[in-house]
Amino acid sequence: DSGYRNEWFVPITNTTNKKIAIVKKDTDYIFMKNTSGYTIYPYEKAIAQALIIPVPKVKVEELTYNELKEIHINDWHNYYLELKKEFKEKKLDRLDIYPEMLIKENDLEELLQFAKADVRRIETYDELLIKDYKDDVNIMYKFLIEKMSEMATDRKQYKKVCNVIKRYKKLFGDVEAYKIVKVLQQQYLKRPAFIDELGKI
Repeated sequence: DSGYRNEWFVPITNTTNKKIAIVKKDTDYIFMKNTSGYTIYPYEKAIAQALIIPVPKVKVEELTYNELKEIHINDWHNYYLELKKEFKEKKLDRLDIYPEMLIKENDLEELLQFAKADVRRIETYDELLIKDYKDDVNIMYKFLIEKMSEMATDRKQYKKVCNVIKRYKKLFGDVEAYKIVKVLQQQYLKRPAFIDELGKI
């Protein structure tokens, strides 16, 4: 464990109504007025077990994605499918390398699902997805703007919402962006700072 600092902390779960006391021989008893209210554990008695396993020394060789692909060139399609499956099963699809792999393979369908898992990702991958999945990108942006607007509480956050709308405007045009702005202006009349920022789009 890289966090080991020459000591271990062992939590003890007390399943009784008595207090737990760990004492050294008989000397600590003099500090306890009523020992019947305690569960006594002698200091010398073990309360936990540990097994120390040495970490084997291994030789690590890193491969680039292209080198890995070259090794499995004859069965790359099946290997790639298994690779995606393993990423998901081991929760490694959250790593940056996962969407990078999808982009290299032009796996836009899977990239779309990756973006849907966290709608904030659409800002990163919108230009790659909009050609084949324009409706999905549109829906995701509207959902993102809606949720960001609900959570925004100050001018700094309002500006972030407006920046997303400006990006949406570049993708879908002035008319669609204007519709969103009008809805937000009507919905958040009691947020003058937000209304002010929306007016600058």
